[in-house]
Amino acid sequence: MNWKRMIGTLKAMKLSHNQKMGPQNRIEEVLVHHAHDRCKNGAILIDVRTPEETDLGKPEGCQCIPLDELPQRVSELNPEDEIYVICRSGHRSGIATQFLQSQGFQKVANVQGGYLEWVRHRLPSG
Repeated sequence: MNWKRMIGTLKAMKLSHNQKMGPQNRIEEVLVHHAHDRCKNGAILIDVRTPEETDLGKPEGCQCIPLDELPQRVSELNPEDEIYVICRSGHRSGIATQFLQSQGFQKVANVQGGYLEWVRHRLPSG
């Protein structure tokens, strides 16, 4: 991971993992089974890991948008869609979820435990 690029992305998003969040900005977090079930029924799963990470495995049917590309690619997403965001362990996806909320996405949630938890529960991967 290119940390300088990530810091630049966070500055562009005007977010920080340490940012205080009021009740109106709290991110929803869901378990991997919930995200998997909802995605089977039409919800969107976004994987914000790097291409190098997703080349090693990713949740089946996910859309890959690395976190550092999200500000430039947010227009690819529909704010009306139900969206679940996943990364390796849940940290970057939390940042991405917070960013999407700041862009007007209301039906967005972070997948707790990320891809590590996805694999641990033996959910479909591609």
